[in-house]
Amino acid sequence: DQHQQIKPEIDCRQPEFEEIIDFGRKVTEEKSDTQHLFLDQRLNAIEDDWNALHDMHKIRDHKLQQSYDVQVFFRDAQQVDVILSKQENFLAKDDIPTTSEGVEEALRQLDLFINNLQTNNPKIDRVLDMGDNLIEANNQKEKVNDKCEQIRNRRKAILDKIADRQDQLQNCKILQDFYQDVDDVEEWITEKNIVLSEDGLGDKKNIVAVYGRFRDFEDEINANKDKIANVIDSGEKLVA
Repeated sequence: DQHQQIKPEIDCRQPEFEEIIDFGRKVTEEKSDTQHLFLDQRLNAIEDDWNALHDMHKIRDHKLQQSYDVQVFFRDAQQVDVILSKQENFLAKDDIPTTSEGVEEALRQLDLFINNLQTNNPKIDRVLDMGDNLIEANNQKEKVNDKCEQIRNRRKAILDKIADRQDQLQNCKILQDFYQDVDDVEEWITEKNIVLSEDGLGDKKNIVAVYGRFRDFEDEINANKDKIANVIDSGEKLVA
């Protein structure tokens, strides 16, 4: 760039400038006549112009660097927008599965999504840090600040959505597990009702065998009391 080419040219002329000034100061040293005073003033003017040239280059360089940094920030912020949009699109699919297997798969997919989200966090953090640094000293700080706030708000909304999604799926899993337990208990009770039917315990002429089967049946009922009680307790908690 033209601006960058000027600096080497200035540096290249630095020795020549210093040589001229040094020589001129020696010529005007301890001289008080008009001609030498005029030369001394010209030397002062040249030094002022030279210093002004350096200052102007530094100011210009600073402004160009700021502009470049802002362009890099918005370029990287655009990449963050793409990442956040993909995350938002995933979370927009909020259908709740109706089976226990479906809920488990949804939780697995959500875990994979969260892992992927965490891998992108450093990239988003870097862009936000860059923006915060630009806000401290930049003539476009309002635009940069607005973009940082937008990213932070979208990021927070995504994290809130993830938390809600996890709660929904966990509650759904609890409910689906409860339904499965109820089905198991109902199936077991139906089977036992069949056993208790008129011919359910076998040949009543063999009273010893019948009594033995009855005691086995009684033991099985007692062994399942806690399971049935737990199912009832879980149901009461769900409707509480």
